[in-house]
Amino acid sequence: MNLSILSLDMDKIQKGKGFYRNDSLIQQPMDFSKKNYLPISTLRELMKRVHYPEKYDERAQLQLTENDREFLLDVMHKTPREQDYDDEEYYDSYVKFFLFGDSKEAIPAHIKMYNKVGYAYGYLTDCAHIVDTKNEIAFTITATIHVNKNQIFNDDTYEYDEIGIPFLAELGRQVHQFYLHQKP
Repeated sequence: MNLSILSLDMDKIQKGKGFYRNDSLIQQPMDFSKKNYLPISTLRELMKRVHYPEKYDERAQLQLTENDREFLLDVMHKTPREQDYDDEEYYDSYVKFFLFGDSKEAIPAHIKMYNKVGYAYGYLTDCAHIVDTKNEIAFTITATIHVNKNQIFNDDTYEYDEIGIPFLAELGRQVHQFYLHQKP
């Protein structure tokens, strides 16, 4: 049985100007053709199908039991604190980048975030369905940002905390404000 990974047939999958393999710097672009790939448009569509299955034709719905769907929503919503992780190290916004990603304060109880993030090679992705129960608004937001100034992959030198997470947090706040001002 052959379990080798097939390369993706895509354009622009050679990235950067170098990468580390083990302890050696390889001075050529990194090949991403065998890395995980999920377009953010697909991720966003999956999020919408989880939250609003009734809006899709039965053939287009995810084949989940209601118990499975509820379980999925529950684990997507829970903060690390709610899963008994140390909240000093794993604060509420740990891997919940929108709105609160740049803060270690507790997320207010009236904000419900259901999300899936990606966090690798200088790429940050968050796809979230956010419900503000106090203001009666809900929206789905998806974004990716790449923060790899030196263009070297696998060196653990990325601008996640300085640029990426603050950008996504502010983007979430701006979208939230937009929906707040749309209310009658």
